[in-house]
Amino acid sequence: FYIAPALTWRPDEDTSLTLLSFYQKTDTRFPAPVPYQLTKGVGNGAFKIGRHDFIGEPDYDDMNGEMSALGYEFSHRFNEHFTVNHKLRYSESDVKWRYLQVVPGTAAATATTGILNRRYSDRHERARVLGSDTNIESKWQFGNVEQTVLLGFDGYDMSYDSHNFRGAAPDLDLSRYNYGQPVVVNRARALDRGSQIDTLQKGVYLQDQIKFDDKWVLVLGGRHDWADQDQMAHRTGAKASQSDEATTWRAGLVYLADNGLAPYVSYSESFFPVSVAEAPGLNFEPTEGKQYEAGVRYQPKDSTVLLSAAVYELTQTNVLKEDPVTEEFRQTGKVRSRGLELEAKADVTPALSVIASY
Repeated sequence: FYIAPALTWRPDEDTSLTLLSFYQKTDTRFPAPVPYQLTKGVGNGAFKIGRHDFIGEPDYDDMNGEMSALGYEFSHRFNEHFTVNHKLRYSESDVKWRYLQVVPGTAAATATTGILNRRYSDRHERARVLGSDTNIESKWQFGNVEQTVLLGFDGYDMSYDSHNFRGAAPDLDLSRYNYGQPVVVNRARALDRGSQIDTLQKGVYLQDQIKFDDKWVLVLGGRHDWADQDQMAHRTGAKASQSDEATTWRAGLVYLADNGLAPYVSYSESFFPVSVAEAPGLNFEPTEGKQYEAGVRYQPKDSTVLLSAAVYELTQTNVLKEDPVTEEFRQTGKVRSRGLELEAKADVTPALSVIASY
């Protein structure tokens, strides 16, 4: 069930206030990950799991959640040069989910014997987020140069409470899928893998968009972030704190040709504080990234067709990964992603649009 009412009020042509909200309720199951050695079409053992096969217990596996949010967006233009924008939103979620999963390190034996070793994962997670973003936009014209400057401050206050229990569950025979076995869950505090995580992140940013001769558009931006985290393990009550900060930059340049072509290049950096509910007491370095992108967009004059192509390279450092055998979390050195993206959009009729992408 999902509902998302919104209401906009415009007392005059320079002022706008939009109220935004949503509520969502779900009742489903969580699709547990399957080792690739047991996946039909990939594994080469005697026993494989097909895409329609279920490895849990019908009477146990369940996922129920409720999510809601309430906020607003406010904008007021003082004059032709200055506009203030302010956004605020509060959201919360409450999710209970339980499922059976494959015991790590047992896939090779299962492919031969057909006996799938399972364990339960019983979780209850609650989260709340209060976010705010305020900026001042300033527009100026100097001859054939148009300049739009954006100066702002944003903040996010996040609280995440997780209770997570794992334990042994009955095996599943892949030759006959013998469902109906009881799953007994132990929710003793000493076995709770979860924790309470509170994060406060603040950032200040500045962006300058400069347009020359109606042909060139240059965007330069930078921001500085501060992130503070407090964590408490439910199992032991152990506490840990961490504070990080970073400055990141972004830049982009696009040329607007008369024939509808728009080649561009861009560079951007990212900063993301890392915390793991199942690794209480462990401090991790923030994940940082750098991305280069080059591409071209083409929209013929008086046409509804838009074609775009882009290549990119993204390099991230301090990426968090879980060891599939020991299940311990660690940070890798670097992870690099390279890609090509193609997309075409067209309005066939006033009521029908077509999108193709690769």
